[in-house]
Amino acid sequence: MSSVSLLDGVAKGLGYLVGIASFSLYAPILIRIHCRKSETVQGLTISTWWLKVISYSCTLLYCYSHGYDLSTYIETLVISIEAGIILLLVFYYQQKQQQQPLHSKISFLTISILYILLLLLGLNGTLSEELISIGQAMATLLCTLAIVPQMIQNHLRKSSGDYSPITTILAILGNLVRTFTTIQLNNSDAMLLMTYVIPMTVYIMLLLQILYFGTVVEKQSLWEVLSSDVKTDTTPGSNNNDND
Repeated sequence: MSSVSLLDGVAKGLGYLVGIASFSLYAPILIRIHCRKSETVQGLTISTWWLKVISYSCTLLYCYSHGYDLSTYIETLVISIEAGIILLLVFYYQQKQQQQPLHSKISFLTISILYILLLLLGLNGTLSEELISIGQAMATLLCTLAIVPQMIQNHLRKSSGDYSPITTILAILGNLVRTFTTIQLNNSDAMLLMTYVIPMTVYIMLLLQILYFGTVVEKQSLWEVLSSDVKTDTTPGSNNNDND
């Protein structure tokens, strides 16, 4: 077996491993929402999750339209679904707790319909290759911008926020592996490389911010910051909120 074939096999194996691991990428955030929904959704921004869903979908369409091996983008499919679920949960609980005006519900529904329509057009080959490539270029920007609102909110609140540090670490590792598989299996596709390298850099910045506010400002231990996903909401009145 040649070294190239061996590296290809390793890359495919790592690709599927990332796909399996991706099921747990947003699990910490889902656990937070389930255990602490009375306050956690207030620490998450809808814009962040919309940008994530759209950017992941752009990457999914790009890889699918170019006929790349499933092992090189299987996790994109998984995390697109997970991010979509979190988006719906954040929207639902924020609407429930804050009683947002009707126009915000209409805006959310309109964006959802447009998103589903464009996704279906892309999957059935109706969208041009040029448009899909532009979408992938935009995905890099969106992946970066998706995390910026969270970083801004953490800074304004002087808090480690409710974005899971474990999810952040997994995202960094996943992007690192994807950089390798893109080089090995997708002929170093420059568009895809930017999609993984740039967000990885931003996630590293987010992780450092979470660790800083958690340990320095909030005076938590490193373990307390990293294990914050499984803490339950014990704030006064939280049980009442959960039963509303």
